[in-house]
Amino acid sequence: MCRKKRQDTFIGECCFIGAHSLILPGVRIGDHCIIAAGSIVSKDVPSHSIAAGNPASVIRSGIETTRYGVLTEEFR
Repeated sequence: MCRKKRQDTFIGECCFIGAHSLILPGVRIGDHCIIAAGSIVSKDVPSHSIAAGNPASVIRSGIETTRYGVLTEEFR
Protein backbone atom coordinates (compact mmCIF):
# COMPACT_ATOMS: atom_id res chain seq x y z
CA MET A 1 0.00 0.00 0.00
CA CYS A 2 1.37 3.39 -0.99
CA ARG A 3 1.01 6.43 1.25
CA LYS A 4 0.38 9.81 -0.30
CA LYS A 5 2.69 12.69 0.50
CA ARG A 6 1.44 15.19 3.03
CA GLN A 7 -0.63 17.86 1.32
CA ASP A 8 -1.57 21.28 2.66
CA THR A 9 -5.16 22.49 2.65
CA PHE A 10 -5.74 26.14 1.74
CA ILE A 11 -8.82 28.21 2.62
CA GLY A 12 -8.98 31.70 1.12
CA GLU A 13 -10.12 34.97 2.66
CA CYS A 14 -13.75 35.77 3.55
CA CYS A 15 -14.99 32.18 3.12
CA PHE A 16 -18.02 30.66 4.84
CA ILE A 17 -17.87 26.94 5.63
CA GLY A 18 -21.18 25.41 6.69
CA ALA A 19 -21.64 23.14 9.69
CA HIS A 20 -20.56 19.49 9.44
CA SER A 21 -18.62 20.08 6.22
CA LEU A 22 -15.52 18.01 5.54
CA ILE A 23 -12.56 19.40 3.59
CA LEU A 24 -10.13 16.72 2.48
CA PRO A 25 -6.34 17.15 2.56
CA GLY A 26 -4.77 19.01 -0.35
CA VAL A 27 -7.93 20.91 -1.34
CA ARG A 28 -7.68 24.62 -2.16
CA ILE A 29 -10.72 26.83 -1.55
CA GLY A 30 -10.45 30.24 -3.19
CA ASP A 31 -11.34 33.64 -1.74
CA HIS A 32 -14.98 34.65 -1.10
CA CYS A 33 -16.39 31.10 -1.34
CA ILE A 34 -19.39 29.55 0.38
CA ILE A 35 -19.36 25.84 1.23
CA ALA A 36 -22.84 24.52 2.04
CA ALA A 37 -23.51 22.65 5.28
CA GLY A 38 -22.68 18.94 5.22
CA SER A 39 -20.60 19.16 2.04
CA ILE A 40 -17.62 16.91 1.45
CA VAL A 41 -15.06 18.92 -0.50
CA SER A 42 -12.67 16.63 -2.37
CA LYS A 43 -11.69 18.93 -5.27
CA ASP A 44 -10.50 22.53 -5.50
CA VAL A 45 -13.15 25.28 -5.40
CA PRO A 46 -12.40 28.41 -7.45
CA SER A 47 -12.72 31.90 -5.97
CA HIS A 48 -16.16 33.55 -5.84
CA SER A 49 -18.08 30.24 -5.93
CA ILE A 50 -20.70 28.28 -4.00
CA ALA A 51 -20.09 24.54 -3.58
CA ALA A 52 -22.48 21.96 -2.14
CA GLY A 53 -23.08 18.22 -2.04
CA ASN A 54 -21.35 14.92 -1.48
CA PRO A 55 -18.95 15.13 -3.21
CA ALA A 56 -19.14 18.92 -3.36
CA SER A 57 -19.43 20.55 -6.76
CA VAL A 58 -19.65 24.19 -7.77
CA ILE A 59 -23.33 25.13 -8.07
CA ARG A 60 -22.82 28.84 -8.67
CA SER A 61 -19.86 31.00 -9.59
CA GLY A 62 -19.12 34.68 -10.00
CA ILE A 63 -20.61 35.63 -6.61
CA GLU A 64 -19.63 38.47 -4.30
CA THR A 65 -19.64 38.14 -0.52
CA THR A 66 -19.20 40.49 2.40
CA ARG A 67 -16.39 40.27 4.89
CA TYR A 68 -18.25 37.52 6.77
CA GLY A 69 -19.10 35.28 3.81
CA VAL A 70 -22.64 36.60 3.33
CA LEU A 71 -23.91 37.06 -0.24
CA THR A 72 -24.38 40.68 -1.25
CA GLU A 73 -27.92 41.73 -2.23
CA GLU A 74 -27.49 41.57 -6.01
CA PHE A 75 -26.43 37.90 -5.88
CA ARG A 76 -29.31 36.54 -3.76
